Amino acid sequence: MLPRDSFVVVVDDDAAIRQLIRTGLEGAQFNVLEAASGEEALCLFDLHSTGIVLLVTDVDMRDIDRVAWAAGVLKRRPGLRVLFVSTFGGAEIFKHSLPKGAWDFLQKPFSLADLVRKVRQMVEAVPKKPPGHTGPQSPRKLRNSMV
Repeated sequence: MLPRDSFVVVVDDDAAIRQLIRTGLEGAQFNVLEAASGEEALCLFDLHSTGIVLLVTDVDMRDIDRVAWAAGVLKRRPGLRVLFVSTFGGAEIFKHSLPKGAWDFLQKPFSLADLVRKVRQMVEAVPKKPPGHTGPQSPRKLRNSMV
């Protein structure tokens, strides 16, 4: 289960698949936002600038090169994890495009139990913020707090 202000974003251009994934994840107590396109997902990232911890996205979408798009999102959001789902196999296409440890792959068709298990593993791997953390600190504040 995620904290109330943390979200998993599901991006798929197939509304039925999006709804199925959302229902499965919400049933497992995850907070879910959904988008039908890469552009719509970017709007969600702007609205929820710090609360998104995982992106679940279809690889084969009409509007965008999903791997290049995810690489761009990861540059802007370094702690984010990405779970790619696809009907065609081969996580090999991601190996050289995305940072190690930032992504995983689940082949369609998959069971909701497999999806929930994979999402839970990835969310648990997201680094936790220390209590009271409010974002990046200036070097001076950081140096003074290490006394």
